[in-house]
Amino acid sequence: MTHILRTCIVAAACTLAGCNSDIFIDRPDIPETTTAAIDGDGGSCSVEIIEKDLERIVFDISSDYTRFCTYYDAAGGIIPASSPASEVSSIVFDNDRQQLVVERHGKMLDITSTCNATGYELKDRIRLEYSYGNRYIDIDISPGEPLQLQDVTYPHELPEPTISRKTVDRLTVENDAPLAQNVTVMPYLNEMPSLLVEPEYSCRWAEQMWLTMPAPVYSPDGWRIDRIDDLRPGHAYHIGGPDRFAQIDVSIAAGMRATITTEVTYSTISYSGSMLFLNRILDRPIICNYKLTSSYPTGHEIRIDEIK
Repeated sequence: MTHILRTCIVAAACTLAGCNSDIFIDRPDIPETTTAAIDGDGGSCSVEIIEKDLERIVFDISSDYTRFCTYYDAAGGIIPASSPASEVSSIVFDNDRQQLVVERHGKMLDITSTCNATGYELKDRIRLEYSYGNRYIDIDISPGEPLQLQDVTYPHELPEPTISRKTVDRLTVENDAPLAQNVTVMPYLNEMPSLLVEPEYSCRWAEQMWLTMPAPVYSPDGWRIDRIDDLRPGHAYHIGGPDRFAQIDVSIAAGMRATITTEVTYSTISYSGSMLFLNRILDRPIICNYKLTSSYPTGHEIRIDEIK
């Protein structure tokens, strides 16, 4: 009985081994990932693929970007992204800042980067779906010519500033001397102006760019439009403002215990505008709407309240 059981186990093992061997023999020896590097503006490469058992060719991107990807058949007609690989002749990824074209010629995929105006290296991926698993082509695309800021619109007349907030600082002092004593107060020491340019959601890519653009700033003469260099949308900046180290002497009478209250008032100007960019390679203008908020400490008040 023991001998019969051993024979059955050996026979089963041989049968399974034979099946597995057949599966691996049928699979072409394809690397799981093939990598290519091309220039952002006009760079191209060709990658050979295995056609046997190829079910789909897909531009491997997140759902947020699928709207920029179009699949074509050999006649130039648009087809669904889920179409069989045999029907896919080309794939075009096209948005305002990037255009990538994948063309299939039999077992060759010709990949061309028309432009990469993002300002940084892109890493795109093509997914090849076979009956036995997926293979990938990774494409490293170097930065090309960035978008050029052509114009910035803003109100010709600045809107009236609003009192946006007040900050309060309190200091308790006691003068035990027989004469009045001065206490130095620095009302703006911890106060910071702020400037924020917020692009609309569809233009969040502008937050990666360094721009020169006009913006309202405050000075002792009042609000004015000034040119701000090296401004990055989506990031708050502290530009200008009153002298943070300005000192004011407050007199405390002899024998007096008091609270010195410093109240700083912030004024804010807020408006909407638009930025016009140009993708020179595609000769494509891009309009980016934004909201600007500029807030400055514009005044202060000091009170002395005796503590009895």
